[in-house]
Amino acid sequence: MAGSTASGKRCRPWLTPSRYPAPARFTHPLHIMPIRRPSASVLRGCFVLALVIIFILAMIPMAVVPEVVSFQDKLHHTAAFAVLMLLGRGGWPARTTALVVGLIGYGVLIEVCQHLLTANRVGEFRDVVADSLGVAIGWLLGRSSALRWQC
Repeated sequence: MAGSTASGKRCRPWLTPSRYPAPARFTHPLHIMPIRRPSASVLRGCFVLALVIIFILAMIPMAVVPEVVSFQDKLHHTAAFAVLMLLGRGGWPARTTALVVGLIGYGVLIEVCQHLLTANRVGEFRDVVADSLGVAIGWLLGRSSALRWQC
């Protein structure tokens, strides 16, 4: 009989384990769900937000940060612009050249604004070089991650 078990009790046929086995991808207890790529609109929003936050941080008086290495400021610039490049490339994947040129220009703009608009900050050419290095690192990381998201 379709709705009975071996003991003779009736059960709901739609709840029997043999009728609806668990999907194979969830059978292992340590299975980790794959991470999906965020949508382009989410990445664009994060990009714009990061642009604003980085500009504000570049204009406010420097906080007292313990210096671990002598080039720590350059590491901050490189990391910030690598993140900007990753977010920008995820939001506008077909406009990589415009992003590279725009972000380097944004780095120059920050340094000019620091030199002209703040009394406690100084614009440096080496910061623009660090920004450009961050853009290049972000481009390389974005290029390798784009290959993984194409599944």
